[in-house]
Amino acid sequence: MRRNFLQAIGDQMLMSVSHTRLRSLVRRMGVSDERSGLLSRSSYLSCLLTEADRARTRNAAGADDSAD
Repeated sequence: MRRNFLQAIGDQMLMSVSHTRLRSLVRRMGVSDERSGLLSRSSYLSCLLTEADRARTRNAAGADDSAD
């Protein structure tokens, strides 16, 4: 009985690790091109827009500081 319980726990742990690896793979495949490893167009644009917003925010904060 105890062995069956431990086997079931081990099986669940193995499935969890496999599931986590698959989720990581799917996430990477959605972000980058499989052959080149470069960002996909949508990921590149998302990253570009995020960085542009961050730069605007930083510049706006710098402009406020220099007004004092």
